[in-house]
Amino acid sequence: RMFGGAARPTATHMVTRPGLALRSGGGAQRATALPAKRLASQMASVRPMAFRPAPRAPMQRARPLQIPDAPPPVAKERVAEIEFEGDDAEADVQVSIDAFNGQDVGGRELEITPGPTPASIRVKNISPDTDLSVLKDMFSDVGQIKSAVLR
Repeated sequence: RMFGGAARPTATHMVTRPGLALRSGGGAQRATALPAKRLASQMASVRPMAFRPAPRAPMQRARPLQIPDAPPPVAKERVAEIEFEGDDAEADVQVSIDAFNGQDVGGRELEITPGPTPASIRVKNISPDTDLSVLKDMFSDVGQIKSAVLR
């Protein structure tokens, strides 16, 4: 009961061409052509229903795209090769290993092993902050350095 108590038959109107309308009403299976003026007068007597759009969810801001944290890039291990020269070069290798293996330099413990030649050592686990001059200064106290390379 839409119209305040009394039930009224409903009618559906559709304009088919200028000046004419098609009416079908109250469940009847017939349709009749009505002049547009008569249709307008009939429509004026019908109270329009209040149209309310369906409630919509409030707009939300799009969340920024979250990219999973990538693992930090793997730094290439820094290795130095230091070669000693002189008559005591082979003895300097053993003294260097005994004196400096496991020593903390730049926040890391150095790993010192014999190098590719009998008069050289290989230094591993070098921090990124440590440069070649620091290593040269350390090992020059042991013996005379022929060459030093940091890779």
